[in-house]
Amino acid sequence: MVVVPDNGQLLKIAIIDPAKKYGEEGQYVTYEGSLEELEDVAEKARWTRKEVRWYYRDLRDDSDDPVASQVIVTEIPPGHIQPFHTHRTLHEVTIVMHGEIRAVDSDHLEEGSPARELFDAGRVIKERCMVVEGPGTRHTIYNTSQNYATMVTIQTARIPLDEFPHDWERDKPKA
Repeated sequence: MVVVPDNGQLLKIAIIDPAKKYGEEGQYVTYEGSLEELEDVAEKARWTRKEVRWYYRDLRDDSDDPVASQVIVTEIPPGHIQPFHTHRTLHEVTIVMHGEIRAVDSDHLEEGSPARELFDAGRVIKERCMVVEGPGTRHTIYNTSQNYATMVTIQTARIPLDEFPHDWERDKPKA
């Protein structure tokens, strides 16, 4: 069950068909609707071993100010390799919530490369572990297991670390 936070909006889900090539009609299809309608679409996609992505955008804080980030919950079917891609202006932090994936960084491999090469080039990311991809890194995710893997990806705007505030402090309730 996906719960939509009060200060974020589930705008859509995408269903990715691993049997189709990138860019082929029906390979990447988005859906909008009520949470119940989207759950039905996702359930049908799982039965046919398709990738399901839940996109949370338009995140806002309690003051209704926008937060420069996006959260994506991805359910990857067994054996699926996402297309290689690069993010030019953002950082991507992916945490595996269920299952195990391989994170592959490569400037020369493709999704159609021999599975052994992709397997050997990847780093295993297990449950409760994460991978961080910086801007400009060509990468993919590969589910080498026999079961679905679920991961949460947080994409944030590219800013230098020294500009990123460390602002946690313990305080007392306001009077």
